[in-house]
Formats: sequence, C-alpha cells, structure tokens
Amino acid sequence: GHNARTYIWDALDLDAPELIGTYTSSTPSIDHNLYTRGNYVYQANYLAGLRILSLTKIGQGNLKQVAFFDTSPLEDARDFGGAWGVYPYFESGVLAVSTFDDGLFLLAADLSPAASSVRALSLDKVTCRDQTDRETSRINLNGERTWNCFKTDLNMASGDRLRQTLLGDATGSNVRGTLKGVSPSRILCSNRTQGTKVSRRTTDPKFSCRNMGLDIESGDRIQIKAWGRVN
Repeated sequence: GHNARTYIWDALDLDAPELIGTYTSSTPSIDHNLYTRGNYVYQANYLAGLRILSLTKIGQGNLKQVAFFDTSPLEDARDFGGAWGVYPYFESGVLAVSTFDDGLFLLAADLSPAASSVRALSLDKVTCRDQTDRETSRINLNGERTWNCFKTDLNMASGDRLRQTLLGDATGSNVRGTLKGVSPSRILCSNRTQGTKVSRRTTDPKFSCRNMGLDIESGDRIQIKAWGRVN
C-alpha cells in the first residue's frame, strides 16, 4: 500500500486527457471530496482531517500542502471516519468541515505568505501596488524590517503584477532582503542621499543592493522597488 495519492490530469483536450503528475500525502488516510477556491484545493481526507494544498504549480503537475487541521488526531488509518466534507466558499473565509463522529468544525486558515524582510535598512513605509487591479495599499513602519503586502486590504490573486516600494534609512552598507509570495522580475535600488541607483532583472527572491553595485553608507536614504507576479 501507499499513502493517499491525488492524481493530476490535464483535461484541456477532453478527447485526450493527460496525467501530468501525482501528489502523495504524508498520511495513509483516504483522500476524499476535493474542492478548489482561488489558488488552493481543500481536501476532506477522512481520518487525516482537512488538508489544504497550493495550486501554484498545478500546471507542472505539482501540489504542495500548506495547511491542515486533523479532526481525528489519534489515528490516520485507511478507514471511513473523521472528515467527510469541507465547504470553503463562505465570503468570510470560514471553512466548514463535517465529520462522522465529532460534529461540525468551523475553521479559519491564514494562507498569507510569510512576511518579506530586509537587513541593514530601517523602514519608514512600504507601498504595495497591485498593478493588475490598479489598487494601492501603504504600510507605515517604525524602523521595522519586515512587511507583508498580503495582509493589507489588497485583493490579490495568483498571477497579479505586484510592485513593492520600500523607503527607509540604511543602518549598514549591505542592504539586502528576501521577497516572499512573489516571483520577482526586476529590482531597483536607489540611494537618494547620493543620487545614485542600480537596476537588475532577476527571478531570485533574494537581493543585495551592494552586490548590484550600489554604494551605501549608514544613514543614507534608500528606496527599493521590486516588481514581480503573485505566486
């Protein structure tokens, strides 16, 4: 036997559907009743409970578990019990999970990507611009070094074009950072104190203004712009 397995089919051609991948769960419990909403698939996996998988790379035949809630934590057998169904379509985002023996669970899942971060830069603010929907949200910071555009009032979807603009004061010469939840396409580092800037096209979520060739001294006013698409 093997753990629960989900088969991924490309049905673009209904006369010749193609198996393009499989996803194997971490438990042997039976996978059951899959529902999709947005960029996620919600599975009621019997004794393994609710399993939430990301559809970000579904076109490549890949699924990835990003969250779960085990309604039957004492067992994961291949048996009919535990979670029978999940309803992920409430506007509030509440997930209703019905079970055989333990009643109804009403759950909330925080599926926002982890916060992006910088080093050697004390941030004043970050401006998040959804260039697809033409909406903007600003995050005011007080010297913090992390931010999360996905926890603003922007209603972003996978594939949306996102521009993030950081503004703050350098606390060292090696200003660098890591972007989360996006596939970058371009980074622009500007030293507004010295009047210099450098730009680079990149798909790497990690960046370093110094490695890009920008001279920075502690106290310099730095602006960073990052373009990319939401994962």
